[in-house]
Amino acid sequence: MQLQVRIKASDKEEDLIALEQVGGKLNLSGPRPKFTFDNEAQRNEYDRARRKLRETKNDSSCGAAEAIHSQKNNLIRD
Repeated sequence: MQLQVRIKASDKEEDLIALEQVGGKLNLSGPRPKFTFDNEAQRNEYDRARRKLRETKNDSSCGAAEAIHSQKNNLIRD
């Protein structure tokens, strides 16, 4: 049986985008917000997606920052 994985939530845009990409959830119940994943494999996928987004953000030659801002705005509107 696989247990849920919970980590401290972050308000960084690339973290929120990665959370959405892998199907994780933002849990606002309790004293502190948390990101919740169905299992450790989903958490690992989140870490890879987050790392990739951060690398892309640091590569200013391809306009990655604008793409991340656009994805964040779409996430907020939904």
